[in-house]
Amino acid sequence: MTAPRLADFLSRSARTAPTRAAIVADGNSLNYAELLRRVSDVAGALTTGGVERGCRVGVYLPRSIDAIVVVHAAVRVEAVVAPLDVRDPATRTATLVSGAALACIVTDAAHLPSLRDVGVDWPAVKVGSLLLAVDPDAPAPDAEDGYLLFTSGSTGVPKGVLLSTAAVANFAAAAVEAFGLTSVDRVAAQSALTFDLSTFDIFSVAAAGAAHVLVPDFLKSFPQDLVEWLGDERITTIYAVPTLLRSITDAIASPSGVQADAGHTALPALRTIAFAGEPYPERSLAELLTLFGTARLLNLYGPTETNVCTIELIAANWTPDHRLSIGLPCAGLDVCLVDDDLTPTDGKGELVVAGPSLLRGYLIDGILHDPTTSIMFPDRVTRRSYRTGDIASRGADGRFYLHGRRDAQIKRRGYRIDLAGIDTLVGEVNGVRACVTVPTGPDNQVVLFVEPTSDGEVTVLSDVRTALHRSLPVPHLPDRITLMTSIPRNSRGKIDLHQVRSLANDIDTQREDTIA
Repeated sequence: MTAPRLADFLSRSARTAPTRAAIVADGNSLNYAELLRRVSDVAGALTTGGVERGCRVGVYLPRSIDAIVVVHAAVRVEAVVAPLDVRDPATRTATLVSGAALACIVTDAAHLPSLRDVGVDWPAVKVGSLLLAVDPDAPAPDAEDGYLLFTSGSTGVPKGVLLSTAAVANFAAAAVEAFGLTSVDRVAAQSALTFDLSTFDIFSVAAAGAAHVLVPDFLKSFPQDLVEWLGDERITTIYAVPTLLRSITDAIASPSGVQADAGHTALPALRTIAFAGEPYPERSLAELLTLFGTARLLNLYGPTETNVCTIELIAANWTPDHRLSIGLPCAGLDVCLVDDDLTPTDGKGELVVAGPSLLRGYLIDGILHDPTTSIMFPDRVTRRSYRTGDIASRGADGRFYLHGRRDAQIKRRGYRIDLAGIDTLVGEVNGVRACVTVPTGPDNQVVLFVEPTSDGEVTVLSDVRTALHRSLPVPHLPDRITLMTSIPRNSRGKIDLHQVRSLANDIDTQREDTIA
């Protein structure tokens, strides 16, 4: 069987259901025939502007119909698509552009000045209503197309995770089947284009011929309004991080919530709910099941480097008395557990993944680096594999269960954050003697403790905040910063993490040292 091509999803739906709604946003909409025409026009303009196969194209636009059109158009001309977030700090955007050696960037008149401010002073030409800024000194394009997503950079310089379009297509097709997605579905597309969840919103939806309904960003801060919007838009499917889903259930269950006493009837059209990016607190998951007992509930797992590699369909009678599984491997993927010697184990071990969804490599300073390892699987076949860093076990039914990380990285709100990387960044701020970052609570709230020098006490909090906001996107910022005269240390003079975690658990969440 021939693997699906990413560009074919849209073409097929435009052919089979040309008048069906494809994208809906802010009262505007495009059907599949209209979407394909706009994509074809932009693709032609990109080609005229010099974009060819393997050319690295940044998409510097707000989440919008225009942005989705450009993503599809870049895929159509077989470029390497690199979504950028217009809300990121300028220094991060500049780092991503140079680190990935982008050859050109599609933007609009409103956001071109922001690119100029970060040093992207390239000549720009019109691409319909948009602009194409082209680096006159860009290197020759790669031979292959691809999809480029970036790590947080909290461990240092952000890396570009380069996936093949075949890997994205493999996930998109698998998700259509797992979600039971059809052309009658209306999907709440809420993920940032820089986040791997967005590949479902864009490509799985197009593959099914469903409607991609953009959630206005401001609604995420007003859960009850979001619930009303989901109902008004007759949303049938949502794929999000647990943090957002919990805000929805809290809004419904609250005394002032929408149809609070009617349970899941508050959103009668919602039939599929999926989450990924971080563990779902088990008691909160039970509340979700109570409110949406008739919905199809899915737990998707996988780092950006593999996209989704396991899926669990959660049983309607699941309770917190049972551990939550991350499920079984997606079709075509091989997943196993290995010990410290990278030998397959039947006990707890590091979860490794092999198969068509793996990244091509990391783009660092414009050069592709392959982080994969050759590992012999239990069937004695050696495969190119990605080590996830997650410790897991496998049940008798073949399902996998997570038990934490090998390193200091955590998942919060769908983003992978390296706590040691935050410590490195803050430790370089003048006036900081010592610092340590720890997670606390079921939501992995991040607390940063800072011990100032005697001459840094007055300005250190402000300086730390400035350094963090300058270098990290908002989702990666600590939730709270606490100044301490002396951070607890053990008998060897090292910071006592046990004591620090205890302090973090006791901190009043309403303190004025909140950063976010």
